[in-house]
Amino acid sequence: MLPDKEHYYLLPLLPLLLYVVTYFDNYREHVSEMEERFIALFMIGVNIWIFYLCASHRQGSAQIMSYLREEITNSPSNVDVMFLTPCYSTPFYSHVHQNISMDFLHCEPNLKNQDNYMNEADIFFKNPKAWLRKRYTNSTLPSLVVMYDSLAPRIKDFINNYHLVVSVFDTTYQSINGGNNFSLYKLKYKESSI
Repeated sequence: MLPDKEHYYLLPLLPLLLYVVTYFDNYREHVSEMEERFIALFMIGVNIWIFYLCASHRQGSAQIMSYLREEITNSPSNVDVMFLTPCYSTPFYSHVHQNISMDFLHCEPNLKNQDNYMNEADIFFKNPKAWLRKRYTNSTLPSLVVMYDSLAPRIKDFINNYHLVVSVFDTTYQSINGGNNFSLYKLKYKESSI
């Protein structure tokens, strides 16, 4: 079985977990007062953590797409967007609702079982400067770029062609090749090149 990088497969477990919770709820009358206090304290701690996860953790991807949609709507000419983010970091057309050119780092699985296989995202994050130089030499730069803030210092030459439109908080804990904030950059001059 091929490894999948998408992390949304836990949602189907929710009904099973609800069943387990209600099953153990029936044994409440057999629990001592001390155990009830411990369980209550534990549940408060868990709910604080759940509130954090629901209210702020990984909310930046939806927020940056709202800013992107606004930027596209206000743009007088054709817009093209490049997502320099790890696989599945942002929603794509589902939040933009415009017929524009959007590109992202591809994350195809190793279908041919090649040794030392690297998809486009792996190659990019290994050496972003070289990837950008190869991709955009003698071609037009994208008018908008979405990426994590931690990438900007690694691609200063490229990002100098852009100005920061907005930076949006995403998470306290960085993932590999991720960052704490999403950043949206807009091309300064239409004829810019690397």
